[in-house]
Amino acid sequence: MKLESDTKIAFPREQVWNTYVEELEKLIEYLPNVSNIERKSREEAADVIKLVRLWTAKATLPDVAKSIVKPNMMQWTDYASWDHGKYRCDWRIESGALPKALECGGSTLYEETSSGCLVSLRGNLTIHPEHVPGVPRILARTIQPIVERVIVAGIEPNLRGIASGVEKYLKARS
Repeated sequence: MKLESDTKIAFPREQVWNTYVEELEKLIEYLPNVSNIERKSREEAADVIKLVRLWTAKATLPDVAKSIVKPNMMQWTDYASWDHGKYRCDWRIESGALPKALECGGSTLYEETSSGCLVSLRGNLTIHPEHVPGVPRILARTIQPIVERVIVAGIEPNLRGIASGVEKYLKARS
């Protein structure tokens, strides 16, 4: 299923780009659905920076769910290749809970506009329910599009929320 998000940020592209690449970990107070972002690695070659970040969702769980939902189920790893010459980030996400059950990746472009920067994300998300323990094979294909729609409906507002958090962070620093 396709993931799409276009968000305008009222700051110059270079400033927006640098915030995403270098300062994302500092934005936690501006990201209501994220409790932590940890940079795991960074490699640099020419115009390309490769970053691996571990994200942790902020969620209030009912007591009954706390014994079932393990900490890694609220985490995902973001593998990103930031090409400064093209102002493009190619990325893929790996679920902490069920890495084989979710396939998600795409690219984000950062375009200069007259009013700042347009952040355009395009990606794909595929659920592989056959890799989820307890899902009967006969149901896997039936539930796949439903689960994908639900996840995409939850992810797209969060993607815009990250861009909004970047803008709030930049405003606070201005």
